[in-house]
Amino acid sequence: MPATRSRRAPRPASRSRWSRSEDLVPRRRSSRADVPRRAACRAGVGGCGRSRHHQRLYITGGSAGQPYNQKFVELYNPTSEAVDISEWSLQYRAATNSAPFSVNTKYDLDGIIQPGKHFLVAGNSNGSPPVGAPLPTPDQVTTLAPAAGGGTPGARGSTELIPALTGDLTGTRASDNSIVDLIGFGTSNTYETAVAPAPGATSVRKSINRAGFADTDNNAVDFTLSETDAVTPQNCGATCVLPLPPPINGPIAQIQGDGPKSPQRRGQATTRGVVTAVYKTGGFSGAYIQSPGTGGAVDLATHTASDGIFVFGSAFAAAVDTGTYVEVTGKVVEFGGMTELTAPDLDGP
Repeated sequence: MPATRSRRAPRPASRSRWSRSEDLVPRRRSSRADVPRRAACRAGVGGCGRSRHHQRLYITGGSAGQPYNQKFVELYNPTSEAVDISEWSLQYRAATNSAPFSVNTKYDLDGIIQPGKHFLVAGNSNGSPPVGAPLPTPDQVTTLAPAAGGGTPGARGSTELIPALTGDLTGTRASDNSIVDLIGFGTSNTYETAVAPAPGATSVRKSINRAGFADTDNNAVDFTLSETDAVTPQNCGATCVLPLPPPINGPIAQIQGDGPKSPQRRGQATTRGVVTAVYKTGGFSGAYIQSPGTGGAVDLATHTASDGIFVFGSAFAAAVDTGTYVEVTGKVVEFGGMTELTAPDLDGP
């Protein structure tokens, strides 16, 4: 379903902006350049989804005479490594819209695509009641509803909204905005080099398919329409479900871990700390907390886990001040390369 979390400014990352002399120890983050930036995605006319490459897009699902009753996007991982998409989002914008992508058509992805597997993202149906056979069990269900004449689905390597970009997004325009892949089809004003073909009408029983896993950054070359009724959705199933870690109750360093991402991400965690900086206004909507007695001069060769964490929540920020000791329970997520707690429940000293 659409994410309800609004876009916000990046977290302050400079240590000079933290308000205590016992500054937080930054977590060591490995480069993400070693993670494959693209994995193929198939789009069957009726929906579109991204996470590596759009392999098939199906936009006309559920209309009279259609082979399937839902739109879908199929993502494919052609690499030799599993691709974690739990921090990614699938976003969609109407063909001639030039505004930023909307939170109402942004779908935060949840899963992991195994090598050589397809991840099936189901969308809405054109019919009421829908016409056609049910899809294979989707790996994720959304309300995605692309139009048959044209549109712009895009996959971003974060849950932030794609900004107000139009025209050709190849090269740095895409990479600078964390856009992993984007398809402009039909009448879309946003694309890679040139637009891909569109079914054009809900009566057309075809999907938009990537041609032989090609990725030349040219939508017109990389995508073709399938033969009539040759729409073949594929799902991944249990192997693409990302396990949810059990809740933990411990110090901030346990939540942070010593790797590039928290070992507790997506799970619940309870921890305690002293508020070191609060952002009640300005878009950050949260506060940093730090384990008491930590900070100061540390040896980063041995001190590999941070003792501080950002807690995101406007109600939390409004309820605390610098120096407040708190106990917080929230969901562990990765945002902008940093670990944070969201949807926090707050207890006092």
